[in-house]
Amino acid sequence: MTELLSATTTTQDAKLRAGPDPLDGAREALRRAREHLLGLQDDAGWWKGELATNVTMDAEDLMLRQFLGIRTAEQTEQTARWIRSQQRPDGSWATFHGGPGDLSTTIEAYVALRLAGAPVEAEHMSAAAVFV
Repeated sequence: MTELLSATTTTQDAKLRAGPDPLDGAREALRRAREHLLGLQDDAGWWKGELATNVTMDAEDLMLRQFLGIRTAEQTEQTARWIRSQQRPDGSWATFHGGPGDLSTTIEAYVALRLAGAPVEAEHMSAAAVFV
């Protein structure tokens, strides 16, 4: 029994001398993240939050409405305004916030803006064309 106690004490002493466990920080971050997410959860079990997306869904929606013949001036104006607000300084559009310009996303945005009436000579359209 004395040998077991001595071995346990020696192991505990070695751990104390070695300093804090390097995984303690990760465990604490995980605990805090879990608590944060559980704090956002509704009592019924679901989460609700902001859905952020790129302009492709809006551009595709505008194009679909055009092809179906159900596009309205108000929807078109709002969609075009949103698409333009997301254009990057280099004339492109990204697939995620802060991401690099994406060719496919930029082409979809460009086509949608053309459907909305944006002239090719407009500065924002020229910038997109240069990126493409």
